[in-house]
Amino acid sequence: MFSNQEAKAPTPEEKYALYYPYIHIRDSEWLKSTLLWFGQVRRIVPEQYTLNDPPDVRNFAHTPHPEGIGALLETARVWEPEIYKAKKKLLEDLRPHISTLIQKYAEMNTPEGLRNVFEIHRNKLLDTEQGMALPDFLIKNGLAWEARPRPDGYNWLAMHPKFGAAIMSTLALAIAKNEGLGIVTSDSDIHRTLIAERENDILKVMLDLPGGTDTAPGEDYADDLAQLIFTTQFDLSALTAQDIRTLIEEKKDLRHFRTRLTEIASEIPAGIGVTERVKRLENKKKEILAEWDEYRSVLPKFARDALVETSTEEIVKKAAERLPTILGMAGEVAAGGITAAALGGAPGFALSIVAVSGMKMLRNKDSSMRFLSRVEDAVEKNWKVRSASLILPQWSKYAVA
Repeated sequence: MFSNQEAKAPTPEEKYALYYPYIHIRDSEWLKSTLLWFGQVRRIVPEQYTLNDPPDVRNFAHTPHPEGIGALLETARVWEPEIYKAKKKLLEDLRPHISTLIQKYAEMNTPEGLRNVFEIHRNKLLDTEQGMALPDFLIKNGLAWEARPRPDGYNWLAMHPKFGAAIMSTLALAIAKNEGLGIVTSDSDIHRTLIAERENDILKVMLDLPGGTDTAPGEDYADDLAQLIFTTQFDLSALTAQDIRTLIEEKKDLRHFRTRLTEIASEIPAGIGVTERVKRLENKKKEILAEWDEYRSVLPKFARDALVETSTEEIVKKAAERLPTILGMAGEVAAGGITAAALGGAPGFALSIVAVSGMKMLRNKDSSMRFLSRVEDAVEKNWKVRSASLILPQWSKYAVA
């Protein structure tokens, strides 16, 4: 299944990831993890902006991708017509609601402690047809203001965190749709995540209007969930940009393994109770571990040497503690709460289940627009080894971070 001849080429949506919401990669180990799962990372770089990457990140931006699509770490195409069109539409959507938006998000109505929390580079809002029409409109109405002094000075604007996240969400969704990308982030702060997962819902969220969750009328969206959590452990410090390029070139990175895991998890039907779901997930253990053994057997020696033993119990504990943030839920976890169970694993691989009772969360039927993965540290920061975690939904309409 993981041989070069039999590997099934994933779709563009499965292949590559859009980094959100920052310009610079803040953790090279996170970048390595994400590249193993997705094959390429693209980031939103403003026009006429000079990057200042540290050497360990710069190596990935200068390492050619073996599939001829630029570098392992690439710049998203923010200059294409579809992106400008999305900015123009956003401006048109904001105008009729300006009074409400000013009341909610203008600088004078933003609590002082939030006035410098969210900053966005002015050139991210640039439109070749309209120039600075969008940022000028925001500044004129007090919805954006000069950020604190930075090395590149006037180019940065501050906004109310929720409003700024809406602006960034519009941009990220337009880029993801245009290039067929999944969206990933290294930041779990609530104000740094997508506020909506469809473009048409962003304004509703900004205005606190109902109907932005893609929930059918009268449908109860307090659900019992059971998530499979897969954690691969490589000594990422031992993997170079060239090593990761080699794995991608030989089709031995984690993309094909991820595709198979998704297929296995999707065999469990939607709508069954959490107890039955957990039972069925447990029954998938042998099949999943067989896939991992086969994947591990075809790895080149440098990758096998980088695999280390995984503490499944530690992974499960961390996942249970962080699940509300990871899932990006809307609402409270009901009395059933969160439970976790370790299913074990193999060298370099941990498999666990986290079950949640009565979670209210956003629904999303457009799988290419959801967070496909939030790669988090599942082990303590002072450990040498970092983990690449993938949390799979049991059915595609649920959004997972």
